[in-house]
Amino acid sequence: MVADLRYFNSLESEVDSLTSQLETQKRQFVNEIDRLSREYYYVDHMNAILGVYTEFDEVTNLQCDYLELLQKCECLEAELSKSKQMSKSFESVQKHAINLELELQQCKEKVKNNMSFKV
Repeated sequence: MVADLRYFNSLESEVDSLTSQLETQKRQFVNEIDRLSREYYYVDHMNAILGVYTEFDEVTNLQCDYLELLQKCECLEAELSKSKQMSKSFESVQKHAINLELELQQCKEKVKNNMSFKV
């Protein structure tokens, strides 16, 4: 049971680590999306001020980049949600393992007490 508890503790650490990594990646993608959005706004705004039309490819590429990053962010958000669910499930399993450990200890004490009464 102790080995199982250690295994569960290592799983919990791994889930926490993955959750942290996903949150970091999500922040990075959100920051990148914000940067691209500002860049797109700047390009669009400068074109209006100068009355100059830029190539549509550049704007289209920025929009595509933005959409790709948005999609990646949504995927990371789904992974993060899945990791959180796994973490909750793990907590439930860990509590159950602790309860089983306590029950085992109580059973051992009962057996020990029964043995001492027989002697």
